[in-house]
Amino acid sequence: MSQLKNLKRLDILKHIMMFILNKNGITNEELIDDWNPETKHCNWDADYSISWEKELEGDLVRLYKWIDLLDTGVRNNDKEAIGGALAITGSVCIDIGGFFDGFRDSLEKILALNYQGGEFNYVIEKPNTEISQLANLDKLDLLRNLMIYFINKHNFQISELDIAHCKISYSHNWEKYIRESLTELDNHIIRLESFIQQDNREEIGKELMMIKSYSVDLSTLFYSLDKDLVEILVAE
Repeated sequence: MSQLKNLKRLDILKHIMMFILNKNGITNEELIDDWNPETKHCNWDADYSISWEKELEGDLVRLYKWIDLLDTGVRNNDKEAIGGALAITGSVCIDIGGFFDGFRDSLEKILALNYQGGEFNYVIEKPNTEISQLANLDKLDLLRNLMIYFINKHNFQISELDIAHCKISYSHNWEKYIRESLTELDNHIIRLESFIQQDNREEIGKELMMIKSYSVDLSTLFYSLDKDLVEILVAE
């Protein structure tokens, strides 16, 4: 049980989830009201597959609920409840990892890369159409809000990033790894927004490549969390 009680990653995810839920007007009380204890599912009316934001929101609602049940199971030393909650939490983490995979895939399609002479050509094809897609890409706004919330929660200033990166190994600390990835992703989204306004296609292409790269990192993070939960489940 000690592994579960010290799994700070769950607390991090819970804070991020509640930010998104509250941002969209979903309160804790409403979340509880939506929960059906008999079917052990939420009574959702919306089709979350229609848009990225609603799809992620739906996954976050599910993940929040199962983390809550996991916390309760740990406090009550209820191994059966813990096992079920761990299994479902891991499954939802895979879904969220898929969200970032899909985000990366969308950026790849928008980017329309050409590979010439051993190097990428970053200039976007059909600029008017592609830039229009970027300007209306709600996913960027959603991710940026997540990032800003997380950075502010830990009082982490973007100007500190370079100094921190030199001193700390992020590969052995999940919280700092998330913080670094989200901060860098936020920096590139800000730059992307600026280059869209300038119609600077080459720089837009470069920023999209970087955003795609960090989306892969975040996707991997959630997939890895699922593996960790499975290992704990087997151990327990």
